[in-house]
Amino acid sequence: MRLTVAVCTWNRCERLRAGLTEMTRLLPQEGVEWELLVVNNNSTDATDDVIASFAGRLPVRRLFEPRQGVAYARNLAVREAAGDYIVWTDDDTAVDHEWLRAYVRAFRDHPAAAVFGGPIAPWWSVTPPAWLATAFDLVSDAYGVREFGDQPLKLSDTVVPFGANMAVRSAEHRRFLYDPTTGRAPGRDTRGLETPVIRAVLAAGGEGWWTPEARVRHYIPPEFVNGGYIRRFYFAEGKRYSRYHPDPRHPRLLLGRPIGLWRAALASALRYRLARLVGGPRAWVAAMTRAAYVRGNLAGYRREGGPPAG
Repeated sequence: MRLTVAVCTWNRCERLRAGLTEMTRLLPQEGVEWELLVVNNNSTDATDDVIASFAGRLPVRRLFEPRQGVAYARNLAVREAAGDYIVWTDDDTAVDHEWLRAYVRAFRDHPAAAVFGGPIAPWWSVTPPAWLATAFDLVSDAYGVREFGDQPLKLSDTVVPFGANMAVRSAEHRRFLYDPTTGRAPGRDTRGLETPVIRAVLAAGGEGWWTPEARVRHYIPPEFVNGGYIRRFYFAEGKRYSRYHPDPRHPRLLLGRPIGLWRAALASALRYRLARLVGGPRAWVAAMTRAAYVRGNLAGYRREGGPPAG
């Protein structure tokens, strides 16, 4: 069996160094050959020097994608991959030493399956405040954390892994590539790039499996450990939803947006203010994320066939 591990990176050379260092501790697997593709997505820092420093320690091959955007970088890795499966992680993760072994077991246990995914745990750079620790499960998506339990289960529309820890069989992956209009790029910080790919594989008849022993940790920088970051994340998610789900049903508009959506934004903002006064962390964090999401809906609203608003 041949595997390709793929990492795309942009201007995070020190985080990349930490992640590749963890990969040097991966336990070998008999009968498995693997390569590591690191795609430099037009970085201006010391990314190339970091990649070169692991030659001889990892089976690493550097690729370069000049077009800015993680979708372009990922699609280059898919085209260049020599493995039977492409195993994805990010430049700010630390993989468990059993990570590849766990995926190999899953590939052998489910030879008909085409997509797999594993847990992503938080890798805190600083101790989170008490309110965030109390309500973390409500906002874990904002931190790239994914958990569906410690038993294998089939993937579905609601059981979908995140791109920082997933594997796709190469044959299917070459049929279903990443959309360059989505994902992180200059001026755009949207998530969920991998979800349409996974769902397309499943919709085409592919089988998918949650692989609980293939674990990684996702680094959370200090500047993300606050309410402002959470609000920005859910605002962007709400805006993205409105952009890709245009709604022609609202005849009454105010400043180009439905009056009902204005009301919902105002009501959710008021509920958040009330929860901050009288509720505990779980109550006000839930209200805060809802208010940010609805404001994003409002900002991104468009009618069917029209250009994105905002």
